[in-house]
Amino acid sequence: MNALDHRLYAWLTEPDAQRFERAFDAYFSVAFPAVVRYLSRLSHWEPQQLEDLAQEALLRFFDRAGRARRTAADSVVSALARLRPLPLGSFHERQLKSWIDEIAKFTNAAMGFRVLQDEAAAKTAIHEFAERIDMLLRQAEQMTHGLPDAEHRSAAAETFLNDVRLVVGCLPLLRVPTNSFLFQIARSIFLDECKKQGRQKRGGDYPSPHPLESPDVADGFDDAPEEIPVFAAHAQLADPARDYENEEFFQKFHEYLRAPLDRAADAYQRASASGQATAERHRLDSLAGKFARTMAVLSAIGEGHTQEQVAERLGLSRNQVKYIVELVQEAFAQFVRTADPSATTSSIMREPSHAR
Repeated sequence: MNALDHRLYAWLTEPDAQRFERAFDAYFSVAFPAVVRYLSRLSHWEPQQLEDLAQEALLRFFDRAGRARRTAADSVVSALARLRPLPLGSFHERQLKSWIDEIAKFTNAAMGFRVLQDEAAAKTAIHEFAERIDMLLRQAEQMTHGLPDAEHRSAAAETFLNDVRLVVGCLPLLRVPTNSFLFQIARSIFLDECKKQGRQKRGGDYPSPHPLESPDVADGFDDAPEEIPVFAAHAQLADPARDYENEEFFQKFHEYLRAPLDRAADAYQRASASGQATAERHRLDSLAGKFARTMAVLSAIGEGHTQEQVAERLGLSRNQVKYIVELVQEAFAQFVRTADPSATTSSIMREPSHAR
């Protein structure tokens, strides 16, 4: 794990309020230039503009991954202390006690997560935290299933349900954030600014970052918990008379998607001819892997699989699949407007809601 990871978790695990602020300053000193460099790869904007966006991204990250997460943890602790079993028998008492113990252990472990030297082990641990949240939410649903309707509940039952709901609402905020969440926020702010100003990145046609040129996202904090409409790789336009034009259109989009890979291959060939080509080979291998992964995701979605099914099928996380889909959607929207100003992405059929 890199220096940015170490400073991130040193900040997040600092219990003292004042030292927590100072630890964020230390994280900021390393993260700020990294975000500026990332944004500079997405645009040719003036350095001052990029610095302003980077600062805004870090402040949002501080609020969400830092302050809001700690507040949620405090709320969970308070709610667990208030929870008392209802007069529903010994099974309910054991069920509640087990759930409270699991929530307390999870909260302590998640809030105390420290960086691991083994990057693969760290990703696995963060993914397991997310899975534990899902399990604890299912247990809460089972525990409250069958309770009387609101008009028939006692005051004790209403208080019990309110505290359970509070814990349930806070649990997703306790997910262990990664630095990828910061870059997602920065990218979102940049795209919002593009839309607001009507500007185009790099003086070209596509203000959205190219999917292959965006950094990979590991499992981490999810900046968009709501479902993202899915771009269907084999979507058809509403008018069947235009099938041929549609096929040609999607072929051009496919060429756009692989353009960075083609450029990298050309750069590698030129570098190989002149001698050393280590960096060019590394970039070519990286882009080839990203392109293969992107096309595999789009192909699986085009076959009608849900994002969860795609993740399981390809050995990815749900967050990775969602990130790839979001990048391609944004690139596709810009491609449509550039290739055919009269076309709109609303004319493209999207994944039916039951498949999300």
